[in-house]
Amino acid sequence: MITTIATNEEIPQILVEGIFDDEAYVVAEDAAEFALKNGKTAVFPKTAAGGRMDFFRVSDFSELRADGAFGIKEPPDGPERRLLKKEIDLMLVPGICFDVRKNRIGFGGGYYDRYLADAPDFAKAGVCFSEQFLREEPEWIDADEQDIKMDLIVTDLEVWI
Repeated sequence: MITTIATNEEIPQILVEGIFDDEAYVVAEDAAEFALKNGKTAVFPKTAAGGRMDFFRVSDFSELRADGAFGIKEPPDGPERRLLKKEIDLMLVPGICFDVRKNRIGFGGGYYDRYLADAPDFAKAGVCFSEQFLREEPEWIDADEQDIKMDLIVTDLEVWI
């Protein structure tokens, strides 16, 4: 499903999720490689002081280093690599799970919610495996006011709009 989104000509800048474990690593690596092969810009998060994060362009997935906060692979920084919020077309947002109301449970740091709180109107796609997508009402996520809803959810089996 990510490959369909990554080939869309209207989406030149793709922000790829942070990489937390081996499974997410494979998904992020595939998405980044596919985006780069199709002339897109792949961008990854780097944590910053004060619970912030910034995003930096990579030209190859191998540029990511495992020395980031929380063990997340992060890109090298530098002003020439930094992507401004107004340049974003699509952000692939990681999470522990998502529901049909497009709510998200993140990893507890609030990094994405803070980043997205004042972001321009770009597409936010929650990315997860189908097992992490909650479809039934008793399982729905109890979101707070500061939790940012996604525009769509992309799993390995479907796209929920």
